[in-house]
Amino acid sequence: MTMDSKTTEMGTPRLTVIEEGTALRGSIDSTCAVLVRGKVSGELTCPALSVAPSGGVEGRVKVGTLESQGSVAGDLEADIVRLAGRVADDTVIRARTLEIRLASDEAMVVRFGEAKLEVGAPPEKPVKR
Repeated sequence: MTMDSKTTEMGTPRLTVIEEGTALRGSIDSTCAVLVRGKVSGELTCPALSVAPSGGVEGRVKVGTLESQGSVAGDLEADIVRLAGRVADDTVIRARTLEIRLASDEAMVVRFGEAKLEVGAPPEKPVKR
């Protein structure tokens, strides 16, 4: 068995976990996926970010994939965004693909605070003449 930068010695995928009860303030720059069960406030860059129902992320986020069942706030940029949790006021989401999942079958409601959504390919820059 060979180990690469995406797997552990046991061959399992590498994962950075911020456990419930942990609050982290600062910057995270990871080459592996990040799972947030606690709270992160600051800058976060990684290939994939999962926010558990108990988790929360606030700040500047730049990831390949963002899946959240918890709380997100700030300036979020990702290729793919899947939301089932809470989006705070004054949040900006930039995504090529945005999927909203209902957190509960009983309450068929999706709630956004004062948020700005930018979905799809970024606009082309004007050509200088």
